[in-house]
Amino acid sequence: MSKREDVARNAEKFMSQRENIRNIGVVAHIDHGKCVSGKTNILLENGKIEKAEDLFKLSEKGKKAKEN
Repeated sequence: MSKREDVARNAEKFMSQRENIRNIGVVAHIDHGKCVSGKTNILLENGKIEKAEDLFKLSEKGKKAKEN
């Protein structure tokens, strides 16, 4: 049996006992949105919703959507 199989079996054993589960982590690839339509609505950190095209136009002018 390989090391990977051992780890998987141990994980299965511990997961079957609910009291052993404390924290759950998720690892995933998240697309950073490089390819979006200009009509796409984007939710900004400040709660505003802007069209991608409008944000692009602001950046072309050297302006920021939100000052730090």
